[in-house]
Amino acid sequence: MKNIKLIVGDLDGTLVVKHNDASRRTRDVILECKKRGIYFGIASGRQTDELNLYKRWGLDEDFDLIVGLNGCQLKDNILNVENEYFVMEGQYIKEAIDVMRPFKHNPIMYVGNIFLTGEVNELVEKSLAHSDKKLVVAKDETDFYKNDNYKIMFRVKEEEMPSIEEYIKSLNLKNIKAFKTQPDLIEFSKIDVDKAITISKFCEMHNIDVKDVMTFGDTTNDNGMLKWAGVGVCMANGSDDTKAIADYICDDVHNDGLAKFIEENVF
Repeated sequence: MKNIKLIVGDLDGTLVVKHNDASRRTRDVILECKKRGIYFGIASGRQTDELNLYKRWGLDEDFDLIVGLNGCQLKDNILNVENEYFVMEGQYIKEAIDVMRPFKHNPIMYVGNIFLTGEVNELVEKSLAHSDKKLVVAKDETDFYKNDNYKIMFRVKEEEMPSIEEYIKSLNLKNIKAFKTQPDLIEFSKIDVDKAITISKFCEMHNIDVKDVMTFGDTTNDNGMLKWAGVGVCMANGSDDTKAIADYICDDVHNDGLAKFIEENVF
């Protein structure tokens, strides 16, 4: 771990307690990475336009790498370029809706500056409290798949999530993939979407070997990048499937687990 050249952390549940700012200790670690010549990035399910956090966190510079929408967006702040990948065709968005029909759910989707939802409820309002998107209620389900998009999300009852995950596994889907990003949120994207693929593109542009990459995550949408990286670390508050594929398990997000692990093993 002494030769790590790139560190990438998931955001909510990993770098920060959801909707909170980074702790002083975490910010100090990010700054120390910069001093040591280690690239530092974030990889989130949020859009990149919601990830302009460095000023709010009191950092002098933006993150070197920002991955948005679970790998669909790449912002390289070293080369000052942005790329997009894994567009999900409308027919596949409809397929995701069909998969979820047996369960009570509320579809939600980012459409540019719009937060499109099937219905307004407490969970949607809570999400909007931390977003500058305009809330729009869909006229009917066709509003979700009349245009291509990167992903569609579904709010569900937390207690039904295990049944939903088992049901989806039984379908052996060929065109789309689903992953839990919160205890009550499941997301669908194109079958090949993966944070790891997008981070690897950054590595190719900067001649970084995968063995010199360290990634941190806490749930299913982080599994690919934890499995791919030379060092994959799951938070103690992470889901069981993510812990199972990680090389290491660090302290939880409330105790600055990411920062502590980097201090003790990289610095």
